[in-house]
Amino acid sequence: MKTRKIILTIWFLLAITCSARAYVDFNDGGYHTIAYTINAHVRVDYDTPGMGTQLDLVWPGRIELDLRAYEDSYVTILGGEIGLSLIAYQNAEVIVSGGWIGSGLGAFDDSHVIFSGGETNYGLAAHGNSQISISGGLIGDEVYAYGNSQIDISAGQIYDDLIAYDSSRVTMSGGQVGDEIWAGFAPADYWDMSLITFEGTNFEINGQSVGYGDFASDYAVPGTDPWGNPCLTGTLTGTLADASELSNTFYIFDDADITFVPEPATLLLLLLGAAFLKKRV
Repeated sequence: MKTRKIILTIWFLLAITCSARAYVDFNDGGYHTIAYTINAHVRVDYDTPGMGTQLDLVWPGRIELDLRAYEDSYVTILGGEIGLSLIAYQNAEVIVSGGWIGSGLGAFDDSHVIFSGGETNYGLAAHGNSQISISGGLIGDEVYAYGNSQIDISAGQIYDDLIAYDSSRVTMSGGQVGDEIWAGFAPADYWDMSLITFEGTNFEINGQSVGYGDFASDYAVPGTDPWGNPCLTGTLTGTLADASELSNTFYIFDDADITFVPEPATLLLLLLGAAFLKKRV
């Protein structure tokens, strides 16, 4: 049995733990390229709203500890390495198109993260009202959505699980999930109302065809998760909009659910067919 998941993962605890090491701050509203090594935590626009400081990390640059983007900053990871975590707060904008992140990537508050390339050694998590777009790259552990966050996945590889908690929304039209899909989680001290939407064709649950707009909870069977918690469960298969194949065990808790929509080409055919039938009537 796989190791029990911990909601507050180790990489996140590392990110928020105080360290005796110094902080290097970039908060002057200027543009900075990091192509060298910084042996400390790096903060961009910490406690300085409205500055709009921009920071690029490029090869062979390396930040030994965390890189934290705050307020209205703009951070781009084009290459290089971050020893621990990359974290976005407030209204920060972060783009990851290359490089390596030693722990994980987290988005909080109303921040926005685009992950289109590169690699994280651990997971990716969206909190609060944050938004994360995944269109490439490798996430070395789970992808989590908490709170009212939104995660959109159109490509890329998730090594482990896809998990949606609270009232979060996840939409997946491409890419791969290496293990299980969780709509909700137990035991928890809150009521899950998350929704995961898959965009594609030929969806089936336990070998039974599923229609567009249907919910997986209507086709799943009562069962338990790997630790004995009661839930609805089943096996989901299908083809995503980017032609990636789904074949994953899923678990559903509380009022959380999974639903399905057609990929754009199929949707167009459906609309044309409906218009034709209406014309014939």
